[in-house]
Parts: sequence; C-alpha cells; structure tokens
Amino acid sequence: MGPQPPRVLLVGVGGLGCPAALELLRRGVRQLRLVDPDTVALENLHRQVLFTDADLGRPKVEAAAAHLRALAGDARIEALHASFAEAQLDDVELVLEGTDDPMTKFAVNDACVARGVDCAIGGVIELRGTIVTVRRGGPCYRCVFEAPPSIFTETCAQLGVFGPAAGLVGTLLAERALGIERDGPGALLTIDVARDRIRALAVEPDPACPTCHLTSRA
Repeated sequence: MGPQPPRVLLVGVGGLGCPAALELLRRGVRQLRLVDPDTVALENLHRQVLFTDADLGRPKVEAAAAHLRALAGDARIEALHASFAEAQLDDVELVLEGTDDPMTKFAVNDACVARGVDCAIGGVIELRGTIVTVRRGGPCYRCVFEAPPSIFTETCAQLGVFGPAAGLVGTLLAERALGIERDGPGALLTIDVARDRIRALAVEPDPACPTCHLTSRA
C-alpha cells in the first residue's frame, strides 16, 4: 500500500477553494476540514463551481460539504463557518489557503510555520494567479511577499476574476500542495492565462524573515 492521503485544512471555499476541494477528493483525500466565514452569493457563482442557485445565502462551508459528500460518501468533511484561527490546524497535516484576503494568507503562513505544517497559498485576480508552497524548514510566504499591503490596490471586487482562471489556479493549488515533498524547500508558481504561461521559480530564504527566521549562517 502507498502512503495514506494527508488530513487537509482548506481555508476559503470560493473561486480557488471549490476546484481545489474537488481535486483533493479526486486525488484520494478523505479527511478535509473546510473553513470560510462567508455565504454563497449570486455574483460569485460563475467561479465557485461547487454551488448552485439553490445554495444562495447558505454558508459556503455547509453547501460545499454537502456537495462533496455527495461525490465521495466515504469522505470525512468538517465544515467550520468561521474565519481562520490557528486552533483549526489541530490534527491536520496539510493546509491550502485560497481566500482573497491578504491578511488571512499571512496568518495561515505564520501559523503553519509555527506549527511545522506544510501549506500552499494561492491567489488569483483577473487572468493571473500565484501559488506559494511552504515546506517545513524551508522559506515561507513572507520570504516572497514580506508583509500584507497597507492599501489593497488590487482586489477581486475591484478588478474581477475570470472564472476559468480561478478553476485552473484552484486545481493547481491542490496539485502543488499534495506535491510539496517533491517540490523541494519552497516554490513559487505564476500563472498567466492570457499568455498561456505557467512558470515555476525557486523561493530563496530571506535572512531577515520574521516568521521562518532562516539565515545564511553555516
């Protein structure tokens, strides 16, 4: 028998989280904890592929859990209608973050580094996306982006998201998360749907990173 699929926490069940959850199930994950404080909204249905008109107004995590259980009856899916908190990392081995909130991305990164839990953090806007994989003992999300922006100049609400781009990035988010051990210490994936280009770049540790505290000392 091969290794058992990990116990996974998925933070954000929206444009990235929906396809990511489907990909996780397809790849054998059967223990999945969903975290999201929002409800299903009409304006987001074009990119949140787990939901239908019948789910409008329902907590995303509850609607998503119901649909996922219908697809995989043997899956153990926990739905937490709440914002991310470090305690939600209890008993999980892998974290995927796919919200549109920069503060949540950094909170997930910091908590995972502190707990020694692998994570993958994804984002998408218009036709562009990024995924950062963070492995135990490797460089982290702050080594790439340093800190949340003081002013959010690019948000999904302002610029929009092309539905198929969210689907692609969400699927890749799950694939990259499950392949963290193969990716090495840390990696950045950039996706440009308009140019049909995906690039994988090694993440270098930041000696001044306040979260992972990696240094160049021998």
